[in-house]
Amino acid sequence: MPFRLIPADIGRLVSKRDLGGLIAALESEDKNTRWMAAGGLGELRDPRAIDPLIRALADPDPDVRWKAVEALGSIGDARATEALIPFLTDPDDTMRLQVVWALGRIRDQRATTHLIPFLVDPDYDMKIATIWALGTIGGRHSAAVLREMLLDRHSGVRSKVAESLEMCGWRPADDRERGALVFARRDWGEVSRYRRALADVLVWALDDGYFDVRMHAARILGTTRSRHAVGPLRKALDDPEECVTYEAAAALAEIGNPESRQALVHGLESPHLGTRKVAAGALRRLGWEPRSLYHKVLFLNANDDWVGLVRLKRHGVGPLARELTERRGAERTSIAKALRAIGSPATDALVGLLNNPDPDIRWRAASILGDGGDRRAVGPLVAALEDTDGRVASSAAVALGELRDEEAVDPLIRAYRTGNPDLRRDSVAALGRIGSRRAVAAIIEASGDESPGVRLSAIRTMGRIRDVRVLPALLPFFQDPDPAVRFEAVRAVRPYSGRKTDPLLIRALGDPDAGVRREAARQVGRRRVGAAVQPLTRLFEDPDTGVRKAAARALERIGWRPADSGEQLAYLIAKEEWEEIQRLGLLADPAREQESDKSALLPGGLQGRIRPALPEEQTLQEDREADTASGGGKGGVAAVHEDVPGLQYFIGVLNNPDADMRARARAAEALGNLGDLRGVQPLMSALRDPDAEIRGRAALSLGMLGDHKAFGSLVVALEDPVFEVMRRAAEALSVLKPRGAVLPLTELAKSPDPGSRTLAVTVLGNFEDDDAVRALLVALNDAHPGVKSAAMESLLELVDYWGSRISFFLRDANPAVRGNAITALKSLLGEDEAASRLLPLLRAGSFSVRREAVLALGAMGWRPGLPEEYATVLIAGRRWDEVVALGKQAESTLIDALFDTDREIQDGAVAALARLGDAGTVRSIRAAMRRGGDLEVKGVYAAMKAASLIEEKGPAPFSRDL
Repeated sequence: MPFRLIPADIGRLVSKRDLGGLIAALESEDKNTRWMAAGGLGELRDPRAIDPLIRALADPDPDVRWKAVEALGSIGDARATEALIPFLTDPDDTMRLQVVWALGRIRDQRATTHLIPFLVDPDYDMKIATIWALGTIGGRHSAAVLREMLLDRHSGVRSKVAESLEMCGWRPADDRERGALVFARRDWGEVSRYRRALADVLVWALDDGYFDVRMHAARILGTTRSRHAVGPLRKALDDPEECVTYEAAAALAEIGNPESRQALVHGLESPHLGTRKVAAGALRRLGWEPRSLYHKVLFLNANDDWVGLVRLKRHGVGPLARELTERRGAERTSIAKALRAIGSPATDALVGLLNNPDPDIRWRAASILGDGGDRRAVGPLVAALEDTDGRVASSAAVALGELRDEEAVDPLIRAYRTGNPDLRRDSVAALGRIGSRRAVAAIIEASGDESPGVRLSAIRTMGRIRDVRVLPALLPFFQDPDPAVRFEAVRAVRPYSGRKTDPLLIRALGDPDAGVRREAARQVGRRRVGAAVQPLTRLFEDPDTGVRKAAARALERIGWRPADSGEQLAYLIAKEEWEEIQRLGLLADPAREQESDKSALLPGGLQGRIRPALPEEQTLQEDREADTASGGGKGGVAAVHEDVPGLQYFIGVLNNPDADMRARARAAEALGNLGDLRGVQPLMSALRDPDAEIRGRAALSLGMLGDHKAFGSLVVALEDPVFEVMRRAAEALSVLKPRGAVLPLTELAKSPDPGSRTLAVTVLGNFEDDDAVRALLVALNDAHPGVKSAAMESLLELVDYWGSRISFFLRDANPAVRGNAITALKSLLGEDEAASRLLPLLRAGSFSVRREAVLALGAMGWRPGLPEEYATVLIAGRRWDEVVALGKQAESTLIDALFDTDREIQDGAVAALARLGDAGTVRSIRAAMRRGGDLEVKGVYAAMKAASLIEEKGPAPFSRDL
């Protein structure tokens, strides 16, 4: 029966250091046992195993043979050299690689001459292994041969040669050799120091197979300012990689001689926008002027001089149309404006863009065609009504409405009857702009559409087409339960005068919705409806300021005049003309009874409530007089308000618990309108009043007065059980904007009531504060759509603030904040603008910030251009094998990742650095640790672990078993 062991048996033999047992196992008939025994002997590293392992080189199984080679390399005894050398020509590639590795570990100079021929081996792995082996063996012969490979065409070979020369102890003799060494290491900062000695090498490197080498070579050539570099740099402008062409253009700009100027003109033709911009900027600085229309167009394009292209009229259309397809976001908006300014000469190009595969291009083209006024666009726009993208179809409908061509009526009617709600809405609006009598039936039909947006569009259109046939269909909407519908109905009857509409408008003056009442007041004022005078005067007591003002203006247009001082007072209060009230002396002294027998027309139930001042009011008056007399303390404030009448009166009414509640509420609002800071304390007290209306008016007035003394009382009012009071307190805080208001508002944003949460996030939009933004970003995950919508609107208000601090929010411990910051940035600014703000983060800030940035950029379709960007993308995706495959290019990014807050990223970075790191890596890790500052303790531990693992390992064997 054959001698066979399992891995556990071999493990026990190794742990017991049973050399004899392992040698015996090496003679087993089972190949797996022999393979494991050879590996075990390699682990023991006992020189007595050399001879048995040499015999194992003749084993019939190839796996056992290369495992024996690996074991001989691990032991490192020179007696194995002569036995291993013949296997350098073994047909098995794995065997050859293991032999090279073993000879490198043995470090026997006798192997040098046998290894040198493999420096030109066609197999890349064999070549790299040989370079490493010669480096570990060392010696003058190895160093001399390796020196000749410093400028090998392959960047990976150059890098390994530089590493091996350092292991050999080789020292460069002059600047040329020093430059070649740092060039091979891709240490671009040092390469720049030796740029004069390496000028020809840098030119040669412009054809390197690796884009990073070409890019840096171009950049450094620019610093030489050599005229001999111009020709090669001009050729580099045609490189397929944008980063190379960009650096070539920048280098030519730095050289700045006449030859480079001509090369930069060629750069204007680059397919890469960044390169064209650099070339144009350099040419502008060099005073170059285009001599041909062709170059002028290129120059204007690259400079984003859309106005200049507009001046070229039809010659500017083609370039602008091309740029519209190439650019993104805000740039497209600017280009669209330019095409719109050109007008009808752009029609043909825009019609062509209606067939562009990008729906964003199609809807922009349709929109511009609507503004162009060219009837040739009608047919293509009619076809666009059937576009698969809803935005494009809707834009085409709007454009047809702008063109006002009868040919579009029937297609728009079909679009209304077959389209989605947005298309139906815009088709109805377009029919209204065209004003065709053929569309009346469809518009009336649309007023009963199931979509609220379509119904509102139809009602607006009824007011635009001025066809009496729509009036019977329009009138019932005055009774609709939706205030938005009633509002549009009131507006729509404007062109229809007569007995049927005036009574409806007068009735609308009493509508429950303030917006409807305001619009009805405007309409009866425009029509000068005399029958509306009495209802309008009643609106002087309306709780909505806008309604009161609209009523006053309507009465003016009708020709109404106040009959007495009481009506005049109510009229002026409605208009909030406080100075006129003061000038006319319409407010009586609060200490006297009103002398007139006729009751005054006063707002809000103030009639009959005039009374002597209360003791508290008298005290306030005496304090004011004392301050004025002394000229100290708050005398300045008192002087400002000394002549404002009615302050004590309104305070008295507000503080009188027996007064009419409406009168007290109106008094609370009047104190805010008067602007006298002496009203702050009574209003703060009123926030505790049992009546919710008074509390709400008091909060409103405190916001109007803007005194920070009210801060604490307003914060307490945020917990008021009545939502309207809470709302006005929150709005008052948004006016005061005390920093301390953010915390209570963020707490309110966590309320179980969606209305309270919506209020909180709406008001937080007034605070440029990190905690406010953080709460808004969290609110984007709210289950209630109204809260999410309000949060997005508030973030839009603050986008300049938090968008400039995006890196701060990408470091937040809350993943909702990090993720939503990216989402909001894209939604509010567009992908292009968001990308422009995220790209700088790839080269600055913590690794966690870079990771969030690359994930977001990747979702936008961005692709990395630089090695460190690519490494960051791979690390963010936990693609560790691909990171290791990048080698030294990933080193600095991995070192940064050691200090990440994500434990998985830290562990992956440690493992990757342990696989690819060397002595230079350890130095870089220690340099990063010496930076100090705000390094996380866990990050320091991860860095120490990585450095320790690298120092413990020798060069990794070329093994197939992991």
